[in-house]
Amino acid sequence: MNKAWQQFLIDSGADRLPGFAQSGLNTATGETDTILAELGHLGLLRVSGDEAADFLQNLLSNDLTAVTESRSQLSSFCTAKGRMLAIFRLYQQSDSYVLRMPLEILDAFARRLQMYVLRSNVTIETVSDYAGIGIAGPQAVELSGGILQLEQMEADAVQHRENCTILRVPGINRFEMYGPVTAMQTLWSQLSTRLTPLSGLGWRLLDIENGIPTVFASTSEHFVPQMTNLQLVGGVSFKKGCYPGQEVVARMQYLGKLKRRMYRVRFQTQETPAPGTAIVAWDGERAHEAGEIVDACRNSEQTEALAVLPIADADKVLHIHDEHGPRLELLDLPYPFPEA
Repeated sequence: MNKAWQQFLIDSGADRLPGFAQSGLNTATGETDTILAELGHLGLLRVSGDEAADFLQNLLSNDLTAVTESRSQLSSFCTAKGRMLAIFRLYQQSDSYVLRMPLEILDAFARRLQMYVLRSNVTIETVSDYAGIGIAGPQAVELSGGILQLEQMEADAVQHRENCTILRVPGINRFEMYGPVTAMQTLWSQLSTRLTPLSGLGWRLLDIENGIPTVFASTSEHFVPQMTNLQLVGGVSFKKGCYPGQEVVARMQYLGKLKRRMYRVRFQTQETPAPGTAIVAWDGERAHEAGEIVDACRNSEQTEALAVLPIADADKVLHIHDEHGPRLELLDLPYPFPEA
């Protein structure tokens, strides 16, 4: 996180903001305040150069030709075995492409991507002088008023303003803004008097409620894209050319080999399980490991999570850690999953 932005959060008290656990907000039903979230848990990676477009098109799971200065997309980078190293939202800014992903994997992913540059005219660099904030909720457009003017932004839309870039992302009137730290400081000060400020944990919970997967350091190379429903949220193209892992991803799509998918769950626990935490299935006689947590966050008195599970185990009794751990309850996702 940029040091100046971090100090601003400390000075303004934003580093001590509550998450949804303390506020009791429920974004899943839409019965919630309109929120303002600091996005210090996310980082930006810029890929530029005359060959940047071809470079990324040959590496990513989605079709880069659909990305313009006014439209972003979800995408991923896979190993040759089809396992994802990262999931990110990608947008174009002038002659560069910007990848937004968890800050904790940013540097490692940049180094991995650098290995593919070879003699290409491509530059890869982390964006260290920017900060991010998010707003979401039923009155996000109205309450941001003349400050942001968000009325015309549809799903995946991007707008480049003088001091920031605004992304429309899945959720109830949900927007992310990235720009120079000084501009974000001003914007935060203007919006924090109108909206309910929350920590970045609240933003992660919104991803969970909207069924948007994330790959963290602890789950790198754990999932093929379809295991996390990435194809259902616009993160995979099955019509573009080859990329690392493409054969595995395509075979799973066309030959019906998908045995695991991502579910939304909730459970009672005092400690939020980390990504990669094991889930076990209990059939009344014995327990077996059945999947793992993709991401989890507290919401009021409960924890909500995304979890990759074998489809065959979804109707069994499921627990975190072992058969004595908290029991999982399956929740609906905001998008349908095609029947096999």
